Amino acid sequence: MAAVRGVLQRCDPVLLDPCSDSEQPDCAEAEAARMVLYLTDSRRVQKVLGRQLFVLDSMMSLLEGLKSAQQLMTQPCPPQPEGGARSRWKAMKVEYRSGVEETETLLRSLQDKIQHIDNRRHTLTQLITHKTQQSEQLESLQKAQNALQSCDRQLTGLRAESEAALSQLISWQRLRDELQVYVSAVQEVMQINLLSFNQSELCVELRPRPSSDQASNELDPLKLSITWSHDEHFSLQVSGGAAGLVEDSVSGRWSELSAALLDVMQCYMGQFQLLSEIQGLRASFAIDWCPAQRLLVYLKTAVLVCHLEVEDGYPSAGRARLLSVRRDGQPLDTRGLKPHKSDPSLTDCVNSYLTAVMKGNMMILAPLWLLLCWMSPEVSMANIPSFNKPTPLSMEEDSVDDMYFGCTDDMMDISKTYLKKEKKDMMWDDEVIKDCTKRTVKQNKNKALTEDHLRALCSYTAAVTHVDFNKAVRAEATNYGSSFKYHSLHYLLTSAIQILNPDHKICYTVYRRTNYIYTGEVSQIIRLGYFGSTSLTTTLTGFGANSCFKIQTCSGADVKEYAQVPEQQEVLIPPYEQFKITEIHDGEGKFAEMKDCRRVFVLESVGAHSFLQHAGSSPWRRLDCLVSMETAGLSRLHGDGWFVSRLPAAADGQQTTRWQKSLITDTEEADGGEQEQEQEPGPGPGPGPGV
Repeated sequence: MAAVRGVLQRCDPVLLDPCSDSEQPDCAEAEAARMVLYLTDSRRVQKVLGRQLFVLDSMMSLLEGLKSAQQLMTQPCPPQPEGGARSRWKAMKVEYRSGVEETETLLRSLQDKIQHIDNRRHTLTQLITHKTQQSEQLESLQKAQNALQSCDRQLTGLRAESEAALSQLISWQRLRDELQVYVSAVQEVMQINLLSFNQSELCVELRPRPSSDQASNELDPLKLSITWSHDEHFSLQVSGGAAGLVEDSVSGRWSELSAALLDVMQCYMGQFQLLSEIQGLRASFAIDWCPAQRLLVYLKTAVLVCHLEVEDGYPSAGRARLLSVRRDGQPLDTRGLKPHKSDPSLTDCVNSYLTAVMKGNMMILAPLWLLLCWMSPEVSMANIPSFNKPTPLSMEEDSVDDMYFGCTDDMMDISKTYLKKEKKDMMWDDEVIKDCTKRTVKQNKNKALTEDHLRALCSYTAAVTHVDFNKAVRAEATNYGSSFKYHSLHYLLTSAIQILNPDHKICYTVYRRTNYIYTGEVSQIIRLGYFGSTSLTTTLTGFGANSCFKIQTCSGADVKEYAQVPEQQEVLIPPYEQFKITEIHDGEGKFAEMKDCRRVFVLESVGAHSFLQHAGSSPWRRLDCLVSMETAGLSRLHGDGWFVSRLPAAADGQQTTRWQKSLITDTEEADGGEQEQEQEPGPGPGPGPGV
């Protein structure tokens, strides 16, 4: 067998080369490939293999029959036995063909299986794709379902909100019906404007209808803001015309809203009626009014001062009550004064008190003369600017405008000596002044201000003495050395202003209002000529709108911390400060800061000018100080351009100046001589102490 295998190896050794165990997978694939190669080879290869096999078979048969090698050389080729190699070749060929057919059958079966596997793989891929699409669709459906559920929840919330809104609308209808009753009562005199409206807030504005009545212009609009919640509660915010008179914020249940609105509207209507009455009284009275305190000060000429208090809720609930009456600065007994009606209006109350006073119940001298004065405005107002008669602005040369430069210490010593008498004459012991002085002494931060300074500021701002005082300051320069009786008050106010604003370091922009009519020209230089009360705010419309002033003052001082009514933010201007008229605006609405004013003067400070620079008469000045100032021809500069005019000297043959005449008169009176004083009527003290 070894020889046979050797022969076979020489024929085709690749066919007998076995595969190693480590190469079984790859070897099987290679063997299958070679099998396919040989099975599909050309017929030539098959014939060669057949012949080789036939030869080999014959050789094997011969070799097996030989007994020796010699026999192979000597014995001829034996005949082939029947059914020998050829038959076996044919049989093997047949077997081979059957094997090839079987192999081809297996290959076709394998191909079918592979195709089937490919088909299943394609089907599996389609299934996976379909599953993926189905998963995405399920996810989209889930999202859509969640969105639908959210929409359902929103619809449920909207349905609840719509039901709540419907219930609120029903409540609003009921409220509208209730308010319509109150609104109809004020529509004839009031305008109701809708400012804003939304689901939780309603804002409306009430303002007087435009009319010829000035009260409709002075009364600020009333703004109401009503907010509500789902728990049937409301909040009412009030601002504007009723501010300070009712609570700024009111809250409660819906059922309480009508009563709250009624209170506010009644208060506003009362405010309107009060302003209307005040406007009617202004034809005969000069009025100082502080709406926040409901305190009215009625001034009838320079003789009578009535203080009245108007209670909250006037006129439906509150009443007008007389606080005090003063004649020539002296308090009068008011215990016997009673109005004629049990429920009088403000006008009735004032008229009844005045009637009682004029009848002599208060022991007033010359009641008939006073009656004529009170009933005749052209007589009673002779020495003050008329409401209807225009008064020109000027330098007010008849003003007591002493600046006391150079003799401040002397004047302080002298004022202490003669202050007691003036305190008595000017009612400095009035309870109102005492209370104001106690308060300001405690709050005083400027140690240079004495208690007398504070008492003077309280006396002036409390409207106790300012009418007579300003009248005298504005017109009694010729009497400065003789009958002028306000030396202490004049000096203390001037000194307080100079202490609060030393060297004119601070300039203020202030505003002043009055019902008097003033005239002037642009670029004209003027002075107030009296102690002018102004305010840092433009909202104090109760003091008038015929003539208004926007003033830049550098000599004035902020006295709100020392005033009777600090809320007015008062700045006090001395009589000697000069102003230049820079602008004049005629007509309501022409000046943005004071739209309600009919005429607005814009004044700019241009220094100070004093005609009576320390020209007081004995005992209110030191002669040696005065003479030395006159002899030297005093001319000073104070600060930046603040000019104090040179006192004119009386040369031989020249006319004696006003203050020199006062000095000569006082000197002659001191020597026992008598000389008649000339009286020059001045234009009056101007508006009251308010702004």
